[in-house]
Amino acid sequence: PAYFIKGIFHIFLYILNFYFADLVISINYFYIPWISQFNSKVKMIRNGINLKSSNIQLSLSHPCLITVGRMDERKGKLLVDIIKTLSNIAEKLPWHLYILGSIAYEPLNSLVDNQRVFSIGVVPNVADYVKEAEVFLLASSMENLSLAVTEAMALSKPVVCFDVGALGEVVSEETGALIPRFDVQ
Repeated sequence: PAYFIKGIFHIFLYILNFYFADLVISINYFYIPWISQFNSKVKMIRNGINLKSSNIQLSLSHPCLITVGRMDERKGKLLVDIIKTLSNIAEKLPWHLYILGSIAYEPLNSLVDNQRVFSIGVVPNVADYVKEAEVFLLASSMENLSLAVTEAMALSKPVVCFDVGALGEVVSEETGALIPRFDVQ
């Protein structure tokens, strides 16, 4: 109940800000129809991307999947399901998953075995790891527009993610795979 009330309060603050703003900037087209109900002056500007590499030497096992973010229930729960699905095909298709960021979802933490699933933690430069990966994976049940996805695409990495939020604006058959919402099979 407190989480719900907090969410309603935040939405109210957004609407109030939209209403009185001279211009509202959105990072994607997904929210523009909703924002336009409160302010007709809306412009879309994408986030900038930093691809500078620190040129550190990494020793990652391949084939390598990388995922980035704070692994709370929103991202961690689906990632647990994906890891279980990948485990079923590990004999036919070897894989190694590297998680960059903190893990706040305990069931995911229990799957880190440092043989197939590795927790790297927070790193200063995600690009160093993403450029070494074969695939970038985003297992999020809610996403506005992931900066990590656009960074991975800028590094020419295929992106596998769920069709949530504005991810369908940037991920296509040419850039990766947009999976139907919550379909982990």
